[in-house]
Amino acid sequence: MSFAEGFRKTRTTITQIIDNELNLNIVVNYHYVALNKYEVTLVTAMRKNGFEPKDGEFQLELQVDGSSILYKSERGKIQTVSDHNADEFLTFVIVFEAG
Repeated sequence: MSFAEGFRKTRTTITQIIDNELNLNIVVNYHYVALNKYEVTLVTAMRKNGFEPKDGEFQLELQVDGSSILYKSERGKIQTVSDHNADEFLTFVIVFEAG
């Protein structure tokens, strides 16, 4: 197996929280192509509250106040990876696991 084949795709949901409306959820896949090069595929977009990622997937939740929270679903539990308030620079890293 080559180095590139060792990386699996990573699915992430970007959720925009919207006051008094259904949240906007955009699901994307990130595929490793080469060093510093990824292919991003839009899977779907939907308006729904309570959307939860499947096991091994990430969810980046963008709050109304400008803050954000990055979650990862592992073994049926949603865990917070990081959160940032509106005054901080937003950066998040998705770790690609060899598999």
